[in-house]
Amino acid sequence: LKFKDGNLTEYADMSKLTPFRCNDMVVDKNGNAFVGNFGSIHHGKDIKPTVLIKVDPNGNPSIAASKLDFPNGTVITPDGKRLIIGETYAGRLTAFDLDTYGNLSNRKVWAHMMPNLFYYSTRIMRFLKITPKEGKGIPYPVPDGICLDEKMGIWIASPTTSEVVRYTEGGKITDRITTPNRAYACMLGGSDGKKLFVCTADASEPEEAKAVKSGKIYSINVEHAKAVNLNYETFDFNTWSEISAANEEDSIKTVSAVIKIPRVIMVVRYDRVPSKEVRFNRYNIFKRDRLQCQYCGDTLPKSELTIDHVTPKALGGKTVWENVVCACSKCNRKKGCKNLEEANMKLINKPIKPTWELLSNLYIQTTTYKEWKPFLSFVDSSYWNVELVD
Repeated sequence: LKFKDGNLTEYADMSKLTPFRCNDMVVDKNGNAFVGNFGSIHHGKDIKPTVLIKVDPNGNPSIAASKLDFPNGTVITPDGKRLIIGETYAGRLTAFDLDTYGNLSNRKVWAHMMPNLFYYSTRIMRFLKITPKEGKGIPYPVPDGICLDEKMGIWIASPTTSEVVRYTEGGKITDRITTPNRAYACMLGGSDGKKLFVCTADASEPEEAKAVKSGKIYSINVEHAKAVNLNYETFDFNTWSEISAANEEDSIKTVSAVIKIPRVIMVVRYDRVPSKEVRFNRYNIFKRDRLQCQYCGDTLPKSELTIDHVTPKALGGKTVWENVVCACSKCNRKKGCKNLEEANMKLINKPIKPTWELLSNLYIQTTTYKEWKPFLSFVDSSYWNVELVD
């Protein structure tokens, strides 16, 4: 469902992909939502392997992964390249590679919680329609809600063992905290990101939960802070102030808080465009020509393009805006050291010296902060932004 301007409307209909009740959800930096489900219509009964559904930014649902045993709590790593999901009935965390289009691949077990022998015995019980009472007969942790910390450890809320447990990749347990009753969800937060909040209750069966309102939220301080999103998420001042700085990081200290110094600031308004010439470099030539070969018209990645002198330097051509164009390797070889008439080729657009635009012409000698890496790198910046000379 989508709530906007006071109205609640249907955003995506997933009933054609799964008949089961939907549950936890996570959204990636591109707006793709990944939605799990119980694998059953009735709570804890007739459970079947099920699917993880992706809903794109336009509300179109599709199957992202299949054969999952109750896909539940889900996290995405700060670099946006991995999705890790808890399979509650399998007692494991499963990881996928996540690409820029929201596709999942390279499935692997991130951490086991229950032995395989016990897992297969529970599948036999489900096949025989033997439904144990919640929390009975399962002596191992299972992942319900989960959260990710800055050291890439994952906390799971385990209702079967009434605890929260921190795992690292491979299945090593680093921390275990017993809860007064069953733990169903957990999240890191607080002013320093190191407070673990845990949602608990006596049971999750709908009838019992309605009859006995036993839900509580507990909190406890832990060693590692929550993972900070590096996926171009923007914050206002109040939200950013809630993200605490680690002790070793630069920060601003106030009477009541420690505020991390932001490494990337987005300009939302400016007074006027500076008056200056566009720098003559590879990046801006490719930008002017829109990554399109000016001879054949093919649009290609930068790695498959080069710069060609319309009038070759051997014939007196200059390295200036009006004499260089973006060209594919095939056309560049075909033209060689010939002029256009000799090569029997034509230009799609006459090369001109562009006026100033909002083009990235930043050149730095080193990349100091990891937060800058998604926007530039030293090698890329050096090659594409160096001034071209004749």
